[in-house]
Amino acid sequence: MQWLVIRLISITVAGAAPGLDESAPDFPYYPFPSGMGTSRRAKPACSRGASSRQFIATRRVASSSAVKPLENDTAPARLGTAAELLGYLAVAPLIVCLAGEALLPGYGGRELAQRGAIAWGAVLLASAGAVHWGLALAGRVPRTAARMAAAAAPALVAAAAVLVGGQRALALLTVGFGLFWLYEHRSLGSMLPGVYLGWRRNLSLATCTLLALSMIASDAAGLL
Repeated sequence: MQWLVIRLISITVAGAAPGLDESAPDFPYYPFPSGMGTSRRAKPACSRGASSRQFIATRRVASSSAVKPLENDTAPARLGTAAELLGYLAVAPLIVCLAGEALLPGYGGRELAQRGAIAWGAVLLASAGAVHWGLALAGRVPRTAARMAAAAAPALVAAAAVLVGGQRALALLTVGFGLFWLYEHRSLGSMLPGVYLGWRRNLSLATCTLLALSMIASDAAGLL
């Protein structure tokens, strides 16, 4: 009896085996090549992720707006040697006139030296205003009525000094240079190059000093 049961079980299993084989999924099976693990198959995905991150970073850098520099940051660190030398030589005629007022023997010679100081001081003051007039016309500074009036004021003060003459003219030029220097630094300090502002400060200080000394020398020489 036991032999019969075992025989039936073996026949059943043998008959079911083809059915099991036929019920197996009908798709090819490709095993991993030898020596290749899952870590190697993940590397292309990592490289694609790195490329994506690099592309996003590149787009972020490209899309970010550049920071605009200050208007006076693009200026050179200093003026050229020739420009500086010519600028400082511009006050040399005032030194010559001051020496003439103090050293020339006659009244006529001293008066001529005084008129020379007034004339040259007027030229320097008018030229300082002309720089701002040109900047306004070129659009480098705001072209408002106040700016244009401030640019024209030095020429008007210089013309008035020439008409007045004497020590009053020297005093008017001294005040004009001082006020215009304050205007440059207080009102246009952020629009003009720092090297130019420093150069103008030195020239204005030297010019005001020489004009004040000319006024003192005129008074000592008995000039009006």
